[in-house]
Amino acid sequence: MQRDANEVFAELRSIRDNFLAVLDEFGTDKAEQNVDGEGWTIAQTAMHVATVESGIIRICAKLLGNAEAEGSPSDGGKITLSDDFLRHAEDIKTEKLDAPERVQPSANVRLKDAVSAVNANADMLDALLPKFIEFDSAAGTFPHPYLGGLTAAEWLSLSGDHIVRHLKQIDRIGSKLT
Repeated sequence: MQRDANEVFAELRSIRDNFLAVLDEFGTDKAEQNVDGEGWTIAQTAMHVATVESGIIRICAKLLGNAEAEGSPSDGGKITLSDDFLRHAEDIKTEKLDAPERVQPSANVRLKDAVSAVNANADMLDALLPKFIEFDSAAGTFPHPYLGGLTAAEWLSLSGDHIVRHLKQIDRIGSKLT
């Protein structure tokens, strides 16, 4: 499947804007409240999203830097996702996955810090758009803990899916808040 990089980035901005709007609806007190039966608070979930996205940005930058060094141009600014990736990404959408230790949030996460991290990531990701347009985002892979080797294009796609996954978690947590 191929999509225009500008369209993919616009979709990611929309997902992120929705995520930030949902966080804003809860406010600090509720977002930092522990809920029985939930492992993380809303603020911790938001920080996890920011931490994972930061890692995805670094991975994409590395893979695109390699494509640049190898002189691998993009296919007209297209983002290409393999059928194998699409199939596996769909399969895990409803699975409960355990976050690796390196992306687990700390116990005392403040909502304002998580929101700041999400906003900082947005700026860093937007800065990568020209690289996605200019260089082959399907050249080279970096391993994902559940999906195996993914290209920069696939990591980028996974970023949006990851935020959506945790929006559902936040909705569930929010429904239990008093």
